[in-house]
Amino acid sequence: MTLVINIAMRSNIILYTYSQDGQKHALIVQNDLAPIPNGHAVKEAMLNSRTPLAVRTMLFNDLVNRIRPMAERGAVAENVFFRHTADGFTFLEVELSPDGLDYTKKQHIRRAGYYPIPNYVLFDPNAQNALLLYRKFSKPLKKALALVGIYK
Repeated sequence: MTLVINIAMRSNIILYTYSQDGQKHALIVQNDLAPIPNGHAVKEAMLNSRTPLAVRTMLFNDLVNRIRPMAERGAVAENVFFRHTADGFTFLEVELSPDGLDYTKKQHIRRAGYYPIPNYVLFDPNAQNALLLYRKFSKPLKKALALVGIYK
């Protein structure tokens, strides 16, 4: 178990997803899977495949709320799934709440002078530019999108 946690903390292991118009979309940070926010405080149970969904979601929300200002605290994730494949690839799928989607967008904006530049892409598999975006993604991200059923 310790090996899995050490690997997970060193790698990028989160795929942010959200629902819009009844369809699942993804929030992609820098064309790759995103790192765990406040990753040094990850609890072992969050990365255990046997942990119940409600407990993992509660642990993730607690982890993120530790770094949020008191007035902004709330549920960032509606569900946090532990996904894994037969070849050993693991990641967390974080289904964002509407508040969590706004918060995550704000966290991934960098400043260039006076202008904010988003460091993320809202990936809609039915958009005209979906294939062009998909080609830029890393291999682990492509595998994760296929596993959750967003893009084949």
